[in-house]
Amino acid sequence: MPCNPIPRNHIPRNHLIIFARFPRDGQCKTRLIPALGPAAAAAVHRELVTSTTRWAATWQAETTGDDRRATVVFTGASAVDMGQLCGSHLQLLEQSTGDLGQRLDTALHASRDSGCDHSLVVGTDCPALGPLQISRASHWLETHDVVLGPASDGGYYLIGVNHNGVTTESQRLLFNNIDWGTDQVLQQTLLAARSQGLRVALLETLDDIDRPDDLRPWWNGPAPQEQFGQHKLDPSTFSSLLRLPAQLPSRPQISVVIPVLRHEPMLASAISSVRVGESPDLELLVVAAEASEETLTTVIAHRVPMIASIPGRGRQLNAGATASRGEVLLFLHADSQLPMDYRQQIDRILSDPKIGGGAFRLAIASGHWAFRLVEFGANLRSRWWGVPYGDQAIFVRRKCYESLGGFREWPLMEDYDFAHRLRQSHGLKIANSCVMTSPRRWNRLGIWRTWLRNQRIIIAYRCGYSVGELGKWY
Repeated sequence: MPCNPIPRNHIPRNHLIIFARFPRDGQCKTRLIPALGPAAAAAVHRELVTSTTRWAATWQAETTGDDRRATVVFTGASAVDMGQLCGSHLQLLEQSTGDLGQRLDTALHASRDSGCDHSLVVGTDCPALGPLQISRASHWLETHDVVLGPASDGGYYLIGVNHNGVTTESQRLLFNNIDWGTDQVLQQTLLAARSQGLRVALLETLDDIDRPDDLRPWWNGPAPQEQFGQHKLDPSTFSSLLRLPAQLPSRPQISVVIPVLRHEPMLASAISSVRVGESPDLELLVVAAEASEETLTTVIAHRVPMIASIPGRGRQLNAGATASRGEVLLFLHADSQLPMDYRQQIDRILSDPKIGGGAFRLAIASGHWAFRLVEFGANLRSRWWGVPYGDQAIFVRRKCYESLGGFREWPLMEDYDFAHRLRQSHGLKIANSCVMTSPRRWNRLGIWRTWLRNQRIIIAYRCGYSVGELGKWY
């Protein structure tokens, strides 16, 4: 039953719903009990609940337009007990009956009926979840129907619904015939969304705390394996032993955007070359059009976020730039790999405030001698004309990208056109290191046929032929 429902005269646009169970010994975190004991397992759960509700209250307060609302949908206690645990800043609503899917559907229906545009449901098991993921999910719901935050155990830590794009029946089917509590939850939900024709965005993959080993990254005390054991842990010590950060990270310096159409067999290598886990000021985003099962599996396995887009490389690149937060944008093809020193190369070129962006030299991953000539010609053209192609991983300061209006949403030539405008308006330099790209597009038509076709299109474009005409040739 509602304890303090949303007033009808104040309807927030973004509604955060927190599913929480009151921490009672022996009734929560049961998979931790064999190692920790019921009291210590409940203490872990208590820390997770209070940490989640603390950052949720902060997220709710950090708005200028009062367009956010956070509600704790609880079970296992009275509203009075839950309010004492969560504080007075969040609204409370008692969970409905039924399995998890029915309870999720009921909570989202209540949010929809109250007039909210976007509803996001989270649990309290994910210590890495915080305002960053909520803000990103809210942003992506502007252009997507559903947002999912994959958990490493095969479930999800967040589901968001755009009520303007998802009917009540489609919403119900998202939770129908799901094997809750198994590693199939995410995949089954993705299949349900696809069967309804819903556009889905994926956040980065995060870890839940369900088992003793899951505590290791968040443990501040002695080695956890030495502490685990019945009656060895004082529940009152968890507040100091567990490190549960929920602060918004600083803005990344570089955002890497990888556009994908259907299936790209080299995507995993492209993602690995970014080495996103090595630096906190680096962001990676995959923008997929008509994503295949292989693409979904790859982005989930590599724990990177993905958004859906209408096909078209220029459109996809712009979507990724809009969704990203970095001061520098790097656009990487899915069949290319960045050099080991790409960060240093970008820093070196952009240390000159008069330069707006750049690109890398081209290398092709084949030992065939003819590719050495193709590389030589491409790198010579880039140096002399200052106009690299998209497979050379163009990078640009965000303010310069925005001043140019992004990429043209053309069927082809969007990279050449953008690099040409960037060079003329803000300056462009070529890095010393090479991007390694796949030879498959040359192998498909033949090396020289592909090279001659590309030169013909470039010359025709510079002579004033329309992009529509060039598309027919391509």
